[in-house]
Amino acid sequence: AAEDRFKQAIIATLAKRAANRCSNPDCGAITSGPSIAPDDAVNVGEAAHIYGANPGSARYDSDMSPSERSAISNGVWLCGNCHKLIDDDPLRYPAGLLYEWQRN
Repeated sequence: AAEDRFKQAIIATLAKRAANRCSNPDCGAITSGPSIAPDDAVNVGEAAHIYGANPGSARYDSDMSPSERSAISNGVWLCGNCHKLIDDDPLRYPAGLLYEWQRN
């Protein structure tokens, strides 16, 4: 649902807190760079939910409220590749590990 998505301000803060780098310590890819236009930039980073936003998504917790799901505390900044990786293999990437990445 829309109320479970991150607001733009939270997305921007997650990116800044991670210094525009993927939070996966095995990756660390830079997630922004220059565009061909001198006044623009390209972003390949994503604000990833630690506990999924929708039923059936990775690590979804039905006990969470929409405001908890969309809170910055439930987010981690990742490159697009790592976001797909953690969501496709949630047993390998449990919430506790993602919170550790978030803290670091």
